[in-house]
Amino acid sequence: MKICVLSCSPKGETSLTLQTINFLKKYYPDDEFIVHLTTKVTCEESVIDCACESDLIMILSSIFHLNVHSQMMSMLDQLAAGMKAKLGDDINKKFFTYITSSNFLYDVGAHKYVSRWIEGEKLNGLRFLSLKDDSMLTETGREEVYRWFQYTKETIDIRRTGNVPQVTEKRRVAIINAGLAASTVDKVANLYKARGCDVECFNLDEYKIAPCTACFACYSNRICCMKDDFVDLVDKIGTGTDLLVNLGNLKYGMLGQKYKTYIDRHVQFGRAGTGDETINISFVESDEDTEARMKSMYDFTQWEEATVGIGRCYVAGTHYLRIKDQEFDITSQVNDTILIMNNELIGQRNFFSETLNTRFAELANHLQIMCPIDYAHYKKEGYYKPQLMNTNVRYIDDLKGGQMACKMRLMPYNMTLNGEGTTPKLTKRRKYRDMSYVEHLRKGDGDEGKAEKGGFLGLFGKKK
Repeated sequence: MKICVLSCSPKGETSLTLQTINFLKKYYPDDEFIVHLTTKVTCEESVIDCACESDLIMILSSIFHLNVHSQMMSMLDQLAAGMKAKLGDDINKKFFTYITSSNFLYDVGAHKYVSRWIEGEKLNGLRFLSLKDDSMLTETGREEVYRWFQYTKETIDIRRTGNVPQVTEKRRVAIINAGLAASTVDKVANLYKARGCDVECFNLDEYKIAPCTACFACYSNRICCMKDDFVDLVDKIGTGTDLLVNLGNLKYGMLGQKYKTYIDRHVQFGRAGTGDETINISFVESDEDTEARMKSMYDFTQWEEATVGIGRCYVAGTHYLRIKDQEFDITSQVNDTILIMNNELIGQRNFFSETLNTRFAELANHLQIMCPIDYAHYKKEGYYKPQLMNTNVRYIDDLKGGQMACKMRLMPYNMTLNGEGTTPKLTKRRKYRDMSYVEHLRKGDGDEGKAEKGGFLGLFGKKK
């Protein structure tokens, strides 16, 4: 596959985001990556020609004031106009994607800007990739880049051929119905069954789930004092499940009170998640007008990424069911989740979930004895390690000094790249898929899983 890479960072060849391409070149030697440093306001003719001749246009950039930098805005408009002038309607045969390197905290605006540019120009957009500045220096970061590009190639192939992807191994899909008609649920279920999935449906109206009373009893051992259907339902839904599909009526950016009650009761399992991963996608109906509906969908997607992202779920997105006499098409979204499952794609945490994790880590530190499992989890994650001063930082007072500092940043990337094999270390997602979902959520993953039901004694030694 021929990939036209547009590196839009003003840092040019010293861009950290551009280093991602060096790893992809090594991991995928059969693909051709043609890099253009598009740091100017104008889009050169050679760049437009390369984009027209390529299968995939891959845009890279750093973040400026929570968005893309100003030069890139003009360049994108000229790129779209130039490609349309040369290709006409054939521009829809080209695929566009976007990669950023930041700290997750800053890239939400930039990703939204580029996605709206793709939508406004009626281009063929793919899923974006959000990386931290040092992602390529970690095993998990390199694995994520590798899997993401593999998933991107498979997505392009499916969209071109129109083939129906099948699961490559046993996969279980749990459908959580928060208010839609049985016929709608059946249609969604049948789409997944046709792709080889085991499907089970759960109607929240059929279960007795009381609202959370915020008594904080579960902070110590992750066991709720209330006795109803919730624990058994969660265990049935989660154990062995690879994909959670939420169905409901979207209003005010939420899938209704019944669904929110179900989510609220998850507080008993802690804020740290399980260390395991699942995929989460939502299909919604709405009586709101188009503008309000789209805003509500965006709000709900962000809310889902904030809440389930804490548990390391991969949010495949929120999609509107245009239901009229039960005629709706979600084939592409269903196919997308099949590719994600086959690919074992690792989920990402965005701005909201990163911020929430920091706040929950502070809370766990403040209440170490009340919530020992959460505290142990965040300690293992490195939230409580003191930040050491970097004595190698030097004062910069001219352009030459800044350019030298940018070059120095690349040294660990070059060392890592030279020592890497052709394939990064790949981990198994859902390695705990067959154990009790409830017990897994209660115990967590790793060292924090050693806590006993008696509270903090399991972590800090038994009482003598």
